[in-house]
Amino acid sequence: MDSCAKHGLMGQIFERTIEEIARDANEDYNELQELCIAYERECLAGGIEKPCLECDACMTFVETQRIVYGYLFDGKDRQWVEENTQYVRKARGQDRILRHLHSIQTTQADYNRSAYEPNHKMLVYLDHNILDKYHKDDEVRSRLTPGNVVVQYVYSPSHLEEIKRMKDEEEEQRVLETIREVTSTLFISNFEDSELSLAYEDPYYGWSRVLKNGEVAQDVEAYRVITTDDRKIFYPEHTDENYLRELTMEQVSAHPKVIGVCEQFERYELLDENGRVKNYTYVHQAIHSMVRTLDNIGYKTDKKRAILSSAHDIEHMIYATGTDIFVTMDGKFRERAQFIYKKFGISTTVMDWNQYAVYVDSLA
Repeated sequence: MDSCAKHGLMGQIFERTIEEIARDANEDYNELQELCIAYERECLAGGIEKPCLECDACMTFVETQRIVYGYLFDGKDRQWVEENTQYVRKARGQDRILRHLHSIQTTQADYNRSAYEPNHKMLVYLDHNILDKYHKDDEVRSRLTPGNVVVQYVYSPSHLEEIKRMKDEEEEQRVLETIREVTSTLFISNFEDSELSLAYEDPYYGWSRVLKNGEVAQDVEAYRVITTDDRKIFYPEHTDENYLRELTMEQVSAHPKVIGVCEQFERYELLDENGRVKNYTYVHQAIHSMVRTLDNIGYKTDKKRAILSSAHDIEHMIYATGTDIFVTMDGKFRERAQFIYKKFGISTTVMDWNQYAVYVDSLA
């Protein structure tokens, strides 16, 4: 057995041990301690080479060894083990996402954009849940009539990535056609340096890019699931039902962690004088940072079944900062978006569907 295989075997033992510690199984680890000591002696004697840090087996060994040794030999407790295991899980999740930077494959033929000329129309960004209802709800369809002389709807890469989650070809095609019809193919993204930009592009081109690189969105969703465990692990006091029931927006607004995020991004030029996005990169970082903070505080958090979707919700919130109005049917998401926009001075107005319906009717 070569050194990588030996490290891999020990890594598997360490992973099982970490799971047992997390379950508070109260196992006797004397034999494991003896095994670790013998393993170290063999390494010192040159019988096992150092981990190569290039294969998954060695990386798992390195990640888990420190945690298990801390518990077995340094007197660390179960809470420390859970916290450090979470750090490892998040690092692995980020690594999976970053690996896609070198594997995303697109060519010039995958793009077909034409220039957008600004006009007097108000730009409106619709959450995916509204576009999904276009062919199912007459009331929604009647108010999203294409060709409105006052309103121009836009779509983003996140709309296309959410379609991929539907796993129903007929539904996928229906929503793609809805996007094409409602938005007249007006697309918003950060495809020009650090700014959010607008251009016309048939959504089928973007859909083709999503299909080519579908694993990216899956890994982003998986990472979102991992990060939502932070509150339970690092801030268990914020999971108490009484605490959550009594938590007010005023308390959240004055929370030191919320204030800290705002102060962290004060030195960056996020917006122009009209409260519109000036630097997409900074706004992207700021909103993600505030979302993590609200997660940890426990403000308007998602239920388990909605966590995967919330990865796309965050991106919708970011792209919508380049428009005048953001509309969603998700009440908690609307309140979060309103809170975050207000904290960063973003001028985009957030509405639920009923508010928007009244607004559209007033334009008639």
